[in-house]
Amino acid sequence: MTPDTLSALAAALLSLALAYVPELAPRWRALPGDHKRLLLALALALITAGSFGLACVAQLAVFRPSSFVITCTQPDLNGLLSAFVLALVANQGAYVLAVRR
Repeated sequence: MTPDTLSALAAALLSLALAYVPELAPRWRALPGDHKRLLLALALALITAGSFGLACVAQLAVFRPSSFVITCTQPDLNGLLSAFVLALVANQGAYVLAVRR
């Protein structure tokens, strides 16, 4: 799984979970818009950092799926950072498309 694919998938799943999970959706809807954007950005930053940590920490190798292609190198870190920006965009797009009110 490439960094772009992983980030876009995580962003879309996060957006859909926040919109449709029964216990989570009402709490999410009650938050002001700026808080939502900040929390989504933090969640995606944690996913990005976790992906790179999974690649860099040898003890976590057991949790890597076989399709995990991220390595602990500067080019992959750059790729993850650009994927993070794309994930922010994908997250907003998934929410707009999935939750039409």
